Amino acid sequence: MDAATLQALAALGPVALWLMAVGFFSPLVIAVIQQSRWSARRQSILAFLFYVVVAAVTAYLNGIFTAVGLVTAVLIVFVVASTAYKNLWKPTGAAPAIEAATSPGAAVVPKHSATVPSVVNLTIHSPTADPQAIADTVTRQINLIP
Repeated sequence: MDAATLQALAALGPVALWLMAVGFFSPLVIAVIQQSRWSARRQSILAFLFYVVVAAVTAYLNGIFTAVGLVTAVLIVFVVASTAYKNLWKPTGAAPAIEAATSPGAAVVPKHSATVPSVVNLTIHSPTADPQAIADTVTRQINLIP
């Protein structure tokens, strides 16, 4: 951050810290409100509107409800909330779990899944060996048949 930004945040004092705290926990509240079946666009619009409302209420309660104070509050909440969601709440699964739990009829989808091939093709070229014997040996070696 440049010096002007740091001075502006320092001038806000405890208000900036409160805005950061509100922004940090906002993704968890949004996860309760939004539904997993909604489109990404709808979820993003809801999150942005939530940030604006929370920032406006915080700015009003702290006596900085001016154009500059409101824009500053919205930016602080938005940046902190989006960073917290991307780097903490989503990777840990906290926000998706809350969203799944509060979305009626939503199926819980595991975060990680593995794809196991159902068929393995193996081609062995050996003019002197019996193909069935090679296939039996390879099958036993990779433990498909005990």
